[in-house]
This record gives sequence, C-alpha cells and structure tokens, in this order.
Amino acid sequence: MSEYSKKERENYNEHRERTSKDLGIDKNKYNALRRAALRISEADTNSANGADRMGREYGDKEHKKDTRPNFKKIHKMAKKLGGHMYHQSDPRGASIYVGKKRMSQKDYNSKGHAIY
Repeated sequence: MSEYSKKERENYNEHRERTSKDLGIDKNKYNALRRAALRISEADTNSANGADRMGREYGDKEHKKDTRPNFKKIHKMAKKLGGHMYHQSDPRGASIYVGKKRMSQKDYNSKGHAIY
C-alpha cells in the first residue's frame, strides 16, 4: 500500500468533492465508484502485462471475469445519476470516467470525471 503526502491527499479530497458535487452524489457513492474503478484498473494492468501480480497468465477470459461485475455496478450507478460511464483501458491512467453526457474516446477527458 502506498502512502500519500499531505498535498496528494488534499488534492484527492478536492477532486472527490468537486466530482461528487458535479455528479450529485455523496462521498460514499464516490468511494463505491472508486473501489469498482480500481478493480477494473488492476484488471487492465494485468491484461496489458499478460499476467497477474502472482505471475499467473492473465488473458481475455480472466479480464472479463474480473471486470464484468464492476462494469455493471458502475453502469448502474451512472444510469441512476442520469449519466454515463466511459472505460479507458490504458492502465497508465484512470480507467473509468463518469459524466452527465455520453462520452467517446475523443472527449472523455472533457465530458467526464476521472474516478480514481
């Protein structure tokens, strides 16, 4: 588990507050989105590496098994908000974006909020 500096923690809290306000959710709902997004991000990383942290082979079948329930959860939450989700599969950044407007690979950064 990594430790965050005071400034990093402050930046994260500001992001969570701003995103929660824009989406009309409380911090508990944001945290639920965050936990699901982190699981998807880990699966995206495993898929890119071809193996999980334990060195076991990790392919499409494993990725689908690990991400499907989390995609369903995030999609359901976004729909309740009257919003949309976007999955950005490059593991170097945030995997999930949620916003009030439909997003594509061209505009997810400007229309959605990164969930991290």
